[in-house]
Amino acid sequence: MAIFFQERYNPLQATSEGDEDKALGEEVVGHSTNIGQHVWFALAICLLCTVLNILVLADLGFSKTGRADQWTSLPRPNKYIGLETVDRSNTSYQPPAPIFNFPQLLTQVDKTRPLYTFPDDSRRWYSRTGTVSPDDRRFHVDKYMHSIAQFRIIDWGMEECAVVIHIPSKTPLRSSGTNTTVFLGSNETSIDVWLLHSDSPIDPRTLSWKTRPRRERHLATLRILAGEVSSSEHFLCRSDSLQTLEYACSMGDDCMVDLWQDKEEPLLGTYMRQYPTV
Repeated sequence: MAIFFQERYNPLQATSEGDEDKALGEEVVGHSTNIGQHVWFALAICLLCTVLNILVLADLGFSKTGRADQWTSLPRPNKYIGLETVDRSNTSYQPPAPIFNFPQLLTQVDKTRPLYTFPDDSRRWYSRTGTVSPDDRRFHVDKYMHSIAQFRIIDWGMEECAVVIHIPSKTPLRSSGTNTTVFLGSNETSIDVWLLHSDSPIDPRTLSWKTRPRRERHLATLRILAGEVSSSEHFLCRSDSLQTLEYACSMGDDCMVDLWQDKEEPLLGTYMRQYPTV
């Protein structure tokens, strides 16, 4: 028996070129819309992160009154743990000699320019190896100009202090070979020394007559003479504390003292002498 198969062909539905382009276009448009949404989403995240970074940096202390100032008020760690327990009843114990402590900050404020801040480290100079900042600091007191000094009390058991102003005579200054000039308004000048209320380091870039710390108490009136050392009475100064002083002409005294500090012999300028208390 012979079996015959008859093949049938069903024609496909014809589509025009316009229909094909329309379908393809719809697919492309849909795909582009998805990509655009992702781009805008990523851009929004980038902008948000940028704003957050700016806020964080501003909060960390880029402003002068930012949070950075709070870190300086934190208590400093004790570097002399256990020294108070040492037995010093041995008769061979000899108290140490007084030590000289120079200010870590010495600058001026001007009554006639209440908002003016004096430049810090004005004698720095540039070398091939970098910037050189000498220890020279100006001490200037007259009718309108006051000097502000800040000391960090060093060592342990040396908590009795005296403020000193030392003006050597002209002869040892010339023989020392240093480029030192001292201007005194008269043969004798009186300077008041005030203790200021300041528990944190002073930034010289923001210090002016208007922003200087308030006076806490009067420490001494020192008579300034060439060739003499003027010293205040002893007062208690806690180890590692900050002592901020203001030097001003005595009331009714039109004085003038202008010099640059010198830590080499002969000592010139103002410093603090610390005496043993153990």
